Amino acid sequence: MRRALFLMFLVAACGGNTPANTSPGPAMATSQSDPGAATPTLAIQTFMAAIKNQDLDALSVIWGSAKGPARDVGPADQLRKRELIMECYLQHDSFGVQSDVEQQKGLHVMSLQITKGSFTRTTKTQVVQGPNGRWFVDNIELEPLKDLCSGVQSH
Repeated sequence: MRRALFLMFLVAACGGNTPANTSPGPAMATSQSDPGAATPTLAIQTFMAAIKNQDLDALSVIWGSAKGPARDVGPADQLRKRELIMECYLQHDSFGVQSDVEQQKGLHVMSLQITKGSFTRTTKTQVVQGPNGRWFVDNIELEPLKDLCSGVQSH
């Protein structure tokens, strides 16, 4: 429990149904010069594609806070460690957005269903609007996904 809370702290420190496994196409792609995504849903899709592809550079420009992408906050070695932790917890065969609730202007809370092998888990994530109206995945509850990362899955 202490480890999971610590990992959640690390992730938090940086800041309807969606088709599963959608890879970012031209409309969703994010770049180093234009970080974030045009919509909250596209932010989640791009984020999860970066996780699946183990693309830490792509992850660093879609994960962030209202201040912008995570790559612009703190030391690069800390960013990479946090990205690797998220990659472990969020690696998936498929995913879907189960709900998307706008909590306030510039903040959406989404429920994600993540499937890895024969196991499916549900977690929540926050997507926030940052600079230039771009959206970033800000915070993910990792606790519900801990067994997916450990390789020991409970039923």
